Amino acid sequence: MTEAAEKQYSEERSIDESDARALPGGARAFRIDWGRLARGRHILGLNVGDVRPDTLVFASVGESIVEGDTTAGKFIGDADLTVQMVTTPRVGRLDVQVLVDFDVPVRCQVDYLIVPRF
Repeated sequence: MTEAAEKQYSEERSIDESDARALPGGARAFRIDWGRLARGRHILGLNVGDVRPDTLVFASVGESIVEGDTTAGKFIGDADLTVQMVTTPRVGRLDVQVLVDFDVPVRCQVDYLIVPRF
């Protein structure tokens, strides 16, 4: 693995529950703008109060049309962006590992779907 692909830990964030869309069965979905991410692996840590190790979490990453605006949407650009792992290591915490493979920093947003264990 090259030095450029080493893990980078992003600034930790907390979700504003007012931004989450409630879905049937207690599931919810939301989008977080992570700003510009440089080439390499990034651990995007998120504090979510009721997430437990057995909670089901799904994530997708894309390039944001407008940095900082989660309502403007995402697009498929030239950058290769990959969600490599999604984990819930402890109560109240979820981590998503994203790989950015592009020469310049890319505006990234991650969509999350959280489904309580049933």
